[in-house]
Amino acid sequence: ELLPSFSSEGWVYSVRVPGGLFHASAKARGGLVRAAVSVRGSIIQAAYITGDFFAYPPTLVNELEARLKGVPLERRAVEAAVEEGLRGGGVMLGVEPSLVAAVVMEAAGKVRFTSLGLTPEEADALIEVLRPAEYVLPRASHVLLPYCAKPLDCELRWSEGCELCGRCSFKEVYEEAWRLGLEPITITSYEHLEETLRSIKEGGGEAWLGSCCEAFYEKHVEDFERLGLPGLIVATEGLTCYDLGLERVAHEGRYEGSSKLRDGLLLKLLRLAASMRLKGPCAKLEVDLGA
Repeated sequence: ELLPSFSSEGWVYSVRVPGGLFHASAKARGGLVRAAVSVRGSIIQAAYITGDFFAYPPTLVNELEARLKGVPLERRAVEAAVEEGLRGGGVMLGVEPSLVAAVVMEAAGKVRFTSLGLTPEEADALIEVLRPAEYVLPRASHVLLPYCAKPLDCELRWSEGCELCGRCSFKEVYEEAWRLGLEPITITSYEHLEETLRSIKEGGGEAWLGSCCEAFYEKHVEDFERLGLPGLIVATEGLTCYDLGLERVAHEGRYEGSSKLRDGLLLKLLRLAASMRLKGPCAKLEVDLGA
């Protein structure tokens, strides 16, 4: 009888935490697990866990959150805190403790991006696909942008290219990508995304930069894993097709709504990628969190 409550949108998407947090999510057999983490120095100030998984007793999530408070930002310490929280007989059906710890670490790990001049909000908008940003940035060869961020009346909205008319932020991103040696491509459907990632991989590409909404990534995380090409995603802003219940239309490339690129952040990442490429594939970000 608790399952409908834990599966409801009110629980899954509940806003229970203040702003200024770093977020991450992961899929488990038992459902989606989300973490929102506040970090100060190398200590977790607070961690908040939500999702559509089943947890019992009802106080279990609160117990986990309490155990994580004040824990050093180290994987073993976080795993130990989660295991301790479950030791009293608590159950998260289909969710391994190691996955909860990994989601918390992924969220908290975004703090390292602030050392590069990114704001906390910009750092939180990054989603690492398969490998850390340290791996992806010096190896990225393509920039994949969503068609839904082009103007509704753009003649090339459903085209890979851009006529550089300057009516939207695509012009600056395309030009900067070309200038720095990356190939920009507008992705026009989910099938086009798969084809593009396969083509990049078969052509010897090692990684990519891109942009999409967080909901799209969460829905297709297994597909990204199956395709096997590491990437770094900048989450878009604004209402999404998922918010409007139009994801099927968008999947087919027929969505007539509009999202917004975080073009300033994309430009920063393009320049950072070029800088790291000059230093070689072993270049590291300035802050390296302990495993």
